Amino acid sequence: MLSPSFAAAGAGLTLEGYQSFTPQYASPEQVLGSQVTAASDTYSLGVLLYLLLTGSQPYQLNDLSTAELLRVICEEPPSRPAQAEAQNRSLDADLDAILMKALRKEPSARYGTAIELATDIHAWLDGMPVAARRGSFRYKAGKFIHRNRIAVAASALLAASLIAGVIG
Repeated sequence: MLSPSFAAAGAGLTLEGYQSFTPQYASPEQVLGSQVTAASDTYSLGVLLYLLLTGSQPYQLNDLSTAELLRVICEEPPSRPAQAEAQNRSLDADLDAILMKALRKEPSARYGTAIELATDIHAWLDGMPVAARRGSFRYKAGKFIHRNRIAVAASALLAASLIAGVIG
C-alpha cells in the first residue's frame, strides 16, 4: 500500500462520499449526509449521557435494515429517559429535559455547543434552573427554596413571629 505503483494503479482505497459513523451515536443530519456541525456532537454527547444515566440506548437499532435505521434515527422520538427506569430509580425532570433537548431531531433545537450542554448539567448539579426547561416563576422559586432551605425557613419563621407580634 505504500509503494508508488500501488497508488498509481488507482486502487481507490478510500471511497468518495462514504459516510463513517456509529449508528447508535449518529445524529439525524449525520446519517442523512447533511452538514455536520457542533450540534451533531451535542447529539452524540446526549446519547452517551442517556446511556450513562439509564443503562440503555435511546433507540433500539439492533437487526434493522438501513432504511429502518434511517427512519428510526430521523423520525422516531427517543424513549423518554424518565420512563427508562434509570438503573431502578427515576430520573429528575431536569435531567430528562436536558437529555431530550440534546436528542432533538432538528439541529437548531439542540444545544449549539458542548459548552451549552455542560452549562446545563452544571446548573442541574448546583440546583439551579436549567435552560432546557421552560422557566416558570414556580419552577425558579422551587429551585431557589430547595437551594436555600435554612434561609427560607428562618425568613418564614421571622415573618410569622412578626405577624403574630402585630396581631398580639
